[in-house]
Amino acid sequence: MEYYLSIVVFTFAGAFTPGPNPVLLISSGANYGIRRSLPVYFGICLGFPLLVAAIGGGLGALFSRFPFAHSLLKIVGAAYLLYLAWRTATGARPDADIELPKPLTFREAMVFQWVNPKAWVVAMGAIATFTREGEVFESILIILSAFMISGFVGMGFWLTLGARLETWLYGARYRVFNGVMGVLLALTVIPIVLADLSFTF
Repeated sequence: MEYYLSIVVFTFAGAFTPGPNPVLLISSGANYGIRRSLPVYFGICLGFPLLVAAIGGGLGALFSRFPFAHSLLKIVGAAYLLYLAWRTATGARPDADIELPKPLTFREAMVFQWVNPKAWVVAMGAIATFTREGEVFESILIILSAFMISGFVGMGFWLTLGARLETWLYGARYRVFNGVMGVLLALTVIPIVLADLSFTF
């Protein structure tokens, strides 16, 4: 019982703590509402478990053997995060009389999980911590199930929170809000950079 409780606590903590996915969902919910943001929501909720399954199937071990590939993925992830930060910061109310960026598509949100640094840390941490010797397949299924449940609940919370802000945001508030969300998303790149820096004195 303690094993299952630990997995639940770990997965829900990952879903309810700030990170790139919550920022994207809050911003999308506030700018486009729940209905138009559903592709982003489902892309995140389904894309992340696929990443967990891939790591459990051996992708994590492959990166451990070839660190350069993991470093390259971090660079791509950081660049894509900065692009999404710009896209978020330049977003605005969808009924404005200017051409605006559209919300992320299902495919974009799903692919983003593969270059999302926090997603990799959480997924690899879960596989390393909760995979039981002799019960690898069963353990991964349990972990996946927990992530599916916590993902739909946690990401639903962030999306709903963003949508609640929609009625409060208007005019200049939209620009300020999107700017703040863009900066927050850009700041998630910092841990990636710091993790690869070595200092000499």
